[in-house]
Amino acid sequence: WFFRITKYADRLLSNLTQIDWSEKVKIAQKQWIRKSEGINLRFKVKDMDIYFEMFDSVPQTFMAQTFTVIAPEHPMVHELIKSTGHEKPVIEFIAKIKKKKATNKYDLEKKPEGIFTGRYLEYTPTGKLIPIWIASYAIYGYGTGVVNCSAHDERDFIFAKKYGIPLHPVMFPQDPAEAKKVKNLEYCYHHAENGVLQEPVEFKGRKWGEVRLGVIEFIGKKGYGEKSVHYHLRDWLISRQRYWGPPIPMINCEKCGWQPVPEKDLPVKLPYIEDYKPLGIHSAGSGQAVKAPLASHPEFYKTKCPKCGGEAKRETDVSDTFLDSSWYFLRYLATDWNDIPFPMPKSKIENSAQRAAWLPVNMYIGGAEHSVLHLLYSRFITMVLHDLKIISFEEPFTHFRAHGLIVKNGAKMSKSKGNIVVPDAYVKKFGADTLRAYLMFMGPFGQGGDFRDTGIEGMYRFVRRVWSLVSSIKYQVSSIEGKDESLELERSMHKTIKSVTEDIKNLSYNTAIAHLMEYHNELSAFYTKYKILNTKYCKTLILLLAPFAPHLSEELYQLLVNKKEFSSIHLASWPKFDPKFLIKNEMVIVAQINGKLRGNIMVDSATSKNKAKIEELVRKDGNVAKHLEGKAIKKIIYVEGKVINFVIA
Repeated sequence: WFFRITKYADRLLSNLTQIDWSEKVKIAQKQWIRKSEGINLRFKVKDMDIYFEMFDSVPQTFMAQTFTVIAPEHPMVHELIKSTGHEKPVIEFIAKIKKKKATNKYDLEKKPEGIFTGRYLEYTPTGKLIPIWIASYAIYGYGTGVVNCSAHDERDFIFAKKYGIPLHPVMFPQDPAEAKKVKNLEYCYHHAENGVLQEPVEFKGRKWGEVRLGVIEFIGKKGYGEKSVHYHLRDWLISRQRYWGPPIPMINCEKCGWQPVPEKDLPVKLPYIEDYKPLGIHSAGSGQAVKAPLASHPEFYKTKCPKCGGEAKRETDVSDTFLDSSWYFLRYLATDWNDIPFPMPKSKIENSAQRAAWLPVNMYIGGAEHSVLHLLYSRFITMVLHDLKIISFEEPFTHFRAHGLIVKNGAKMSKSKGNIVVPDAYVKKFGADTLRAYLMFMGPFGQGGDFRDTGIEGMYRFVRRVWSLVSSIKYQVSSIEGKDESLELERSMHKTIKSVTEDIKNLSYNTAIAHLMEYHNELSAFYTKYKILNTKYCKTLILLLAPFAPHLSEELYQLLVNKKEFSSIHLASWPKFDPKFLIKNEMVIVAQINGKLRGNIMVDSATSKNKAKIEELVRKDGNVAKHLEGKAIKKIIYVEGKVINFVIA
């Protein structure tokens, strides 16, 4: 049983621009769906009433095609080889290739194998008969399973050289020496944007990279084929010959054919059986069972046809577990209801609006290994439910971030290498907060990092310094608020609030902690110098630190607030920054004469707004004064806070 995901291929591609996901996951989905726009060619097999269709996404070199290959699995092969005298060797070859493919140890690209079918294709563009071969690298599941081949494809080139099939290049480099090599078939010249075509005459002298659409139009007008779109994406096979999984709710009646299980009889429940193991395997590489476990239980599969009431048989396959994981997040919001799977626009469910407000999922954090299975299937199922007007949104996850991988001393963790990190020992030695903060500090969230004992020891020292500073100052209030250094501390606090807030939002936990370390150093230096510190600065520090070190922050918060009734830091308001403290107090004003740099001055923000004062200060600069001496100033241009330019005659 299949789900027609290919019907949604274009939407699955176009919607990627509307969702905020990790770029590597979006790229993986684009490549998996892989939309190819090209042309479907159609040619007759000589002496047979059979026409082959083949898709070509880059048909510029269609005049170079000298042979055709067909996939070993193609159902037309047996009809093709009848009465050719090639039946026995071809059938033996196909069996050999299928066996090699099943092992997954066969390099189809670099070591292609093939056999001649004894048939020819009437290739209309050149008016020639070209041989039809079966080739190991031809894929039945992509395009039509039949491909015309030329000197301008690497696999075709290797294959033709191996089996002595004639090649006919029609595109050449502009360099005469290289063009001669291509003509002599010394190497494969392909997909060259600046390659020059020699055939057909209508495009002679034109570059390969600029004629694709023109060639497609030309082929269409000649009647060799028509425009077409193909996808690498295939329909989703949901059938599994296993025990564990929801039984597929279909019934087969000899009289009425396949019928869906009536809605009143859903769900079809999985019965308890002892012989749950799959029976037999199709091939070593497929992992698919020959017979589903439920097929051995007539008490399950024997039933009545819902249409005619006659004897019928249930489907014994179960559905792919990826089908379950494609919508599980919807179920979270209605687990207390047995007859409604999830909140729907018209569902009569308690607090339906409040439940639905949690959808679509705002943030999903997971592994990039799910890019083209779980994540793609979830998007597809959500689109289908949206089209059925069951839900009001068509993308399941507004934001998705792929997490990185933590390694140990440069190597991926594994039991065999003995480099597994067991947290318990580190928690016992350094505390849970130290370990937690270190994991977030060791590298960018999307990349991961290298777990090293020296690194966690550094984090432990930082945690201890925070404890030492905050527990020392307790309830002190600074009496030197007017000092310049105190004003700088105020600026640093607001700058840190802004930086950490934005970093957390962007999952940049490592840089957030780095900003907290910088802020702590400034507080510590101030306290060391004056032996006094306003508690608001430390309170801000631990509020910002709370998501990373929740236990330590809670303890220190209780010391600072000193309330009779307990009030958790994790229920406190998040600090807000004041933009006025983010404005730099000092800035550099560049001095130019006729656009050339002649000097600069340092001024405070208030002075920077006074053009007359800036002009006065700049004129006192020795180098500027020298270049202005005796010159007539025609105009003075001042860009506030940045540059002053004297235009002289």
